[in-house]
Amino acid sequence: MASSASPIVIGRVVSVTEKMRIGSGAMLHSHYSPLSVAEQLGTLETSLPGRIDLGLGRAPGTDQYSANVLRHRVAGEPVFDARLEELIAYLYGTGTATKNGSFSIHAIPGEKKMCQFGC
Repeated sequence: MASSASPIVIGRVVSVTEKMRIGSGAMLHSHYSPLSVAEQLGTLETSLPGRIDLGLGRAPGTDQYSANVLRHRVAGEPVFDARLEELIAYLYGTGTATKNGSFSIHAIPGEKKMCQFGC
């Protein structure tokens, strides 16, 4: 099943199955903030432990105009690798801090939910 709202479809499919692992084939990482990916998939994993898989896509997934509408770009925005590192920090539970270090940001309930390879 394909959709532009992966977490919603994943939740629906998991709700009508009992044992299958369900996941996003390629959730387009450029369209979502790392924090929202960690929180959305972490919420699903919290509700249905061991049944949610996260697959990330790197391509814009559409034409450039649509990609810009989906995720507005700002000057100096981190590239894919930096965004992926941020997502991993949320999923592994270390979180990130603001640039001046005054506030620590964590994905709740995403922390330590989606990292099955050594959390």
